[in-house]
Amino acid sequence: MAHTRINRRGMLTGAVGVVGALAVLQNPTSADAAGSAGTGDDVWGLEGTWLSTVALASRAPFQSLSTYAGGGGLVTTAQTQVRGAPNRPGPISSHHGTWSRTGELTFQRHATAFTFDPTGAPTGTHTTDQRIMMAADGQSYSAQGTVTVADLTGKVLLSSGAGTEQATRMGTHGMHATGSTAGQ
Repeated sequence: MAHTRINRRGMLTGAVGVVGALAVLQNPTSADAAGSAGTGDDVWGLEGTWLSTVALASRAPFQSLSTYAGGGGLVTTAQTQVRGAPNRPGPISSHHGTWSRTGELTFQRHATAFTFDPTGAPTGTHTTDQRIMMAADGQSYSAQGTVTVADLTGKVLLSSGAGTEQATRMGTHGMHATGSTAGQ
């Protein structure tokens, strides 16, 4: 039978590791998209999927689905993907981007999509930058921002600040009922 010798340093290192792991398990914290530790308060974030109506001065309103991931990731798909970007014929890809908390009920988001001509050849990018104001109940938001369309070289072809968005949080059983207006 082989004897194993355990020294004090090995015992202390193992004990410190176990105590540290137990402390983390007993007192978990979460990080919001801005990277700061959560306080455990029930503060609404953007995490989840939202159905919105987008209104641009240059076209009829359309619907969009946006999914905000914890840590700041964003994917948006809109009904306009086949019609293209403003003043650009041809399809447009889904937008991918980032978001962060800027205040208790305010957020900033930045997302970019690829644009194509009617034959499918790349033509550039479609970028949105928005300021989001969430309703106090956390179930809806309003947003205002800018749209920038650029060609393949990055030259800006269009920049507009006329867009607005009204969104409602989706739950596991569809849309949440809301009794408040976003941003109030």
